[in-house]
Amino acid sequence: MVETLHEAGLPRGVFNIVNGRGDVVGEEIARHPDVTRISFTGSSAVGQHLVATGAATMKRVTLELGGKSSTPVLDDADFARIMPLVLNAGFMNGGQACIASTRIQVPRSRLAEFERVAKEALTQFKSGDPRDPEIAIGPMASAKQWESAQNYGRYGKAQSINLRFRNG
Repeated sequence: MVETLHEAGLPRGVFNIVNGRGDVVGEEIARHPDVTRISFTGSSAVGQHLVATGAATMKRVTLELGGKSSTPVLDDADFARIMPLVLNAGFMNGGQACIASTRIQVPRSRLAEFERVAKEALTQFKSGDPRDPEIAIGPMASAKQWESAQNYGRYGKAQSINLRFRNG
């Protein structure tokens, strides 16, 4: 990604990606006086730590806390064309991957249409034995994981109902 930005003319050093464990690399970035801005996606606890640690050097900190793996859908999207990608992003590895899409952001003006297309597409997603090539969703890793998925489903349904109620 950085190479592409450089090819597009972005000067070296303007955008950097640093890989490593947060308790090592992240800690150094948060404390280093030459780093002036941090953008972080992750837990609230780590976000609080970054703000507190970065305050000593007056860092600007941008946080996306508690959420992850959002799939934004643009207002001009062809839903029929993108739906297999959107659903696969959420259901890969039975939805048990840290990068599995847990949120789909759809323009309010097209939400009903998106829901209709998604419901139709979901009828093609079969669950069962992952050795069967027709199966899109395999088993949960454990009973605890299954219960967690059920809880998220109930939470998502309640949030959807609450959102509809608040927004008419």
